[in-house]
Amino acid sequence: MLRRQVNRPIRLYFGARTPEMLYRHDLAQRWVSQRPGLVYVPVVSAPSSRDAWTGRTGRLHEAVLQDLPSLRGHEVYACGAPAMVATAREAFERHGLDPSRFFCDAFAPSSQVAA
Repeated sequence: MLRRQVNRPIRLYFGARTPEMLYRHDLAQRWVSQRPGLVYVPVVSAPSSRDAWTGRTGRLHEAVLQDLPSLRGHEVYACGAPAMVATAREAFERHGLDPSRFFCDAFAPSSQVAA
């Protein structure tokens, strides 16, 4: 969207168990400075006291719903573990998301590789 210069509001929620697991956190923060209208919300589900994490905590879909209690008129692009994607979809539809506006890529585990 940055490359194509799509100029509509975007909220990027990214969840991880710990702050260290936030993939390309620094890059997402840079995008915010490059793109007016982009909001980046990292959410950590299991920070430890030694992490000194001061950002959002808990489950990702709950953070979305705290910020956007009604999802009418929104589009959602979700990716992650199948259970997380399914939970998010159900919760978002209960909060007004049109089911045809939910797009996802559930990450299924690959088969085991022989040693």
